[in-house]
Amino acid sequence: MPQENMLKSLKELGKRHQDEEAPSTSSATAKKPRLSVTTKFLKLMSCTDPPSQTRFDREREIAIHRRRLENSETKVTTLAQVLVSIRLENAKLEETYRHLKAVNDGLKERHAALERQRAVKLRELTKKPTPAHSAYNGPSTSS
Repeated sequence: MPQENMLKSLKELGKRHQDEEAPSTSSATAKKPRLSVTTKFLKLMSCTDPPSQTRFDREREIAIHRRRLENSETKVTTLAQVLVSIRLENAKLEETYRHLKAVNDGLKERHAALERQRAVKLRELTKKPTPAHSAYNGPSTSS
């Protein structure tokens, strides 16, 4: 509480001091007033947390920060474990993919071979009979 009162009185003092330092001219070429030491101090104080007054407060702050750090470390450890399990699963999936790709390539080759066989058989079946095999050649000479 005394620290808050001191901060308020310093702010008031800084405002008064700044009002006294304000330039009396209103021209556009007038220089910016320099900030007083008090005003600079107030700006610094407003940017930082006020220090703890008692040892108990300081120990409490340390305990809070320690818990936050432990929670962060726990989260990091958990995330690291998740990352490792994801990498293992990814490796398994890549292995499965390579295997299935090899099987697929083999099936494509087998399909192409069967298509070639089918085309050959189809040509043989649709081939016109030659005169030597024809029934119209007359009586056979082998009798």
